[in-house]
Amino acid sequence: LSRSKSLVKEKAEDMLLQLELADCRDFALANAPRKVAVLGSSGMSLPAELPPALTPTLANLLFMVDDETYEGNDDITPQEFTDIMRREPNAMYTTSAARMGDYLKKIRELLNETE
Repeated sequence: LSRSKSLVKEKAEDMLLQLELADCRDFALANAPRKVAVLGSSGMSLPAELPPALTPTLANLLFMVDDETYEGNDDITPQEFTDIMRREPNAMYTTSAARMGDYLKKIRELLNETE
């Protein structure tokens, strides 16, 4: 039950951050120089021949094993997640999109890089 309350709180915080993200986007569109940045999630499939100038900034997907949460690429690699699934076949596995707050943080970082 406490895990459910935690998830509800996290989702509510994400909804508030979505509003802030919209404000950030509007500001960026109105004021940012016309440079291009690619932002995606750690679950993106990228071509090997992607030009370095288009290398994306990534927000991490979330991987959950029972009550443990990992942020993709920072806390766990795809291979490590696969290894856990093989070792613990009866665990509860879920994934979740990157948090809105993580996207907002990455957008701010990208905006600061262009100044």
